[in-house]
Amino acid sequence: MSVTYISIDDWKKEIAGYMPERAQEFHRESARLADKQFETALKNKDINEVILLCGGSASGKTEFAETYLKKRHCIVFDSTLSSIEGATIKMRKIAKAKKKPIIIAVFPDDIGRSFDAFLGRKRQFDEKHFYRTHAGSRQTLLWIAKEHPEVAIKLYESTYRDDVIRFTDISFQDHARLVAFLQSIQYSTDELANDVQSS
Repeated sequence: MSVTYISIDDWKKEIAGYMPERAQEFHRESARLADKQFETALKNKDINEVILLCGGSASGKTEFAETYLKKRHCIVFDSTLSSIEGATIKMRKIAKAKKKPIIIAVFPDDIGRSFDAFLGRKRQFDEKHFYRTHAGSRQTLLWIAKEHPEVAIKLYESTYRDDVIRFTDISFQDHARLVAFLQSIQYSTDELANDVQSS
């Protein structure tokens, strides 16, 4: 048994003509291919858990999956989950397949450090993509917590020290406190840009 890992970024490499410096041009098609793989994976009756990763670009989601989820018997969809519309579609498909959804969100301890990592990647996106995914993923996470309180949400903070990334569990005594925390960390793309510039 092993994880069925689905990555939008991995699918980019399968598209003819792909070059990392033009990654943004291939994002829509790679997302379509990942969604197609997701639909196929949901048909596997031997898998009951579906993990949706959530968090802005360069927050540490992929590293988390590689560290903690490789040996887990489940489906892992690695994306930012920065759209409520996209999350709604995935949640409906998971429910239709009668599987258990789990949301794992990763937040960087330092948004400036995360932005530097984003800029240093070979896969090139414009800065608006960074702001949009970080703000959007938090909005989506709050929406899921409010509209789907039955869904398990697990939060982790990523820290990067001495070339090593580590993850710390952020837990709450009850769902109301989780919701309150998620409400407290909401921000707009403009507010995020200001935070990055001042960090």
